[in-house]
Amino acid sequence: MNTGRIVRTAAQLSVRYCQQPENDGVILLEQMSLAGAFNRRELGTRRRGIGTNSLFSPRFCKRAVSRTQHVRSDETVMSPPRSGCDMVSTRQGEASLTVFLINLDRAVDRLVAMQQKLGCIGLHAQRVSAVDGAALDFPIRDFNEVAFRFKHGRRRNPAEVGCYLSHIECARRLLASNSEFALVLEDDLEFPDDFAELLDATLQQNEKWDILRLSTVSDGRKFRFSRLTKTRSLAVALTREKGSGAYIINRRAAHWFVEKLVPMQLPFDLAFDLEFFGGLKSAFVVPVPVDQQLDLPSQIQGRRRRYHRSRGHYLTVMPYRIFIETIRLPARLMCLVGHLTCARMTEETFSGQTSQTEKISAPDSSARRIG
Repeated sequence: MNTGRIVRTAAQLSVRYCQQPENDGVILLEQMSLAGAFNRRELGTRRRGIGTNSLFSPRFCKRAVSRTQHVRSDETVMSPPRSGCDMVSTRQGEASLTVFLINLDRAVDRLVAMQQKLGCIGLHAQRVSAVDGAALDFPIRDFNEVAFRFKHGRRRNPAEVGCYLSHIECARRLLASNSEFALVLEDDLEFPDDFAELLDATLQQNEKWDILRLSTVSDGRKFRFSRLTKTRSLAVALTREKGSGAYIINRRAAHWFVEKLVPMQLPFDLAFDLEFFGGLKSAFVVPVPVDQQLDLPSQIQGRRRRYHRSRGHYLTVMPYRIFIETIRLPARLMCLVGHLTCARMTEETFSGQTSQTEKISAPDSSARRIG
């Protein structure tokens, strides 16, 4: 059986079992463990460096199956859980990571495509039914239209509001769960071959970030400060970055999302790019690993010109943007300097310990030669 046939079969089984609530969730987990085993066997060179205690090891898959035999299939992969504690988590040592996939109910084709892609890299995700902006009855409490026009300079875009509230819902679900981290994904992404290894490495350095961005639609320069894998590093962007297709947050960032980013006053990708106001640390993985497929029809930016205002809106928008950038640059620069200083001190400490060890071992070897 060739690779393509196995992937298609796994995707079809996922959809079929998730549409049958009488099946136990353990069936899905066993199926995904099998898919993970296939990927490890066939794509071993791409998954090098992932140990038995890593996120995607066979040992973890076996533990996950045994822990969740009581979970029903409508609480696992394809639909949102009834409560955050029902979620299936992926564990890295003592840290747990839950994967959320935001998807509109009517976008079935995108869901099937994403399930296939995630299956190929050994991941399974909680589907979060995206808020459909077309069904919202404005005004709503979670959207501040006056502030939105003042800061962003555009009229209300219902699809944009729905996207924003969907991301906030992911943060709420993380806080309602026992997980420490959440990987939040939109449904128009492409993943690299080393994505599993990359997730392992990022969680091992989780003290260096609260928000870790894995995608962007901007091309601003990013300054590296820590090596993750042979080909990727952590970095800080000193300028504004758009796009929220894929990112990881911890519980601290989730609290900030829920408590400070509601009601909506900016598009989500611009709002969570202001993490310095919450005293949080934001970082990028570079080269940016996840590609947000801009060639797909946008569910948010279609007919975007209809939401533009007159040029007079720049009288409020430009002063606000200048204010933001004058704070962003020094805040991010201080964060970058802090990371580099910490890395330098760690390197010097390690070098000092190494030299002391060599000095101690040198007399011992001389004594042995004399004896």
